Amino acid sequence: MSAIDRARALAFLAGVLLARDVRPGRPILLRGADGSLGTADLYRPTARAPSATVLFVHGMSPRAHRDPRVIAACNALAAAGLQVVAPRIAGLCDLEMDPEVPRRIADLLLACGADRALGRPARIGVVSASFAAGLCLKAAARAEVDRQVGALLLVGTYVDARRLLAHLLTSPGADPFGRLILLRAFLRSDPSVPGPVLEAMDAALADESLRGALRLAGALASLSAGERSAFERLRDDREEGARVCARIASEHAEEIDAFSVLEDLPYVAAPVILVHGREDRVIPPSESADAATLLASYGVPCRHAATSLLDHGDLSSPVRRLGEVPRVIDLLGYWFGALRRASATSATAAHVDSSATNGQYSMR
Repeated sequence: MSAIDRARALAFLAGVLLARDVRPGRPILLRGADGSLGTADLYRPTARAPSATVLFVHGMSPRAHRDPRVIAACNALAAAGLQVVAPRIAGLCDLEMDPEVPRRIADLLLACGADRALGRPARIGVVSASFAAGLCLKAAARAEVDRQVGALLLVGTYVDARRLLAHLLTSPGADPFGRLILLRAFLRSDPSVPGPVLEAMDAALADESLRGALRLAGALASLSAGERSAFERLRDDREEGARVCARIASEHAEEIDAFSVLEDLPYVAAPVILVHGREDRVIPPSESADAATLLASYGVPCRHAATSLLDHGDLSSPVRRLGEVPRVIDLLGYWFGALRRASATSATAAHVDSSATNGQYSMR
């Protein structure tokens, strides 16, 4: 690993840890292959041309690319010398299990590669986390972007959709947020689930996603005793979860398999760096470990680490875990190096000197 790659890794990790820069990037429009327009935020280094371009794919959150954690990470990547495109992606921002998301991610990669304002980068890095990270693997395996992806940095990914479903619905200590996302997706059209119970699920997901809203209390107050009991069983009860899991696995087998990444892994060509929180309650760390093993067996350059610096999407008590920082820096440095080597020099052509504002504007 070069000293430059290590320095960039350290700058990125410090930026994420401190999260001091909370300005959203400059709004831009990206044109897809079908001519449609999508919104994105653009982040650029302040004092030098970017060394590469990155597509940041946000997780399942109504805040989408304007989630404060996404903004902090994008600013940290820009501080480490990268040009970052953070789009709003339909399906992910709607908390929906949408099988079209991998195609949309692939279209965004192609749109970035064709955009003159971005310098028409020949290779583009990808950064994502959680469920969206698995969908990024599916996107990277698509033939039309095979030569477009530079290197992937994926935090807390999954690969086996059936195993993830079983974990969230039946495992003790599984995260209620992830569980409700799956239940909402697969039970929305189920006539056995009353409408007010589905509305309570939406309220609970909004509370968690928006961090501070108090919609669930009002939704629960409007439920009958039976509806409230049904909601609580769906959210918390392991036996109910096991029963529903079996029904979903039987009635929605084709939909579930459409989200599995296992059959896509042999077609991934770009280097993949996998980081997973040891205490992740949404997606088990074993998912990233299995992904690393399988990718390596297919000859894909891959690095993997589980760390206590993360839980799920957040840093956890880094001061008490400083001993893990060097390993994480090594992993991030490997990604910066892989991306640098994969990126063509044209990726830096679009730098605009905007040292006063970093090309960023207040969110409207």
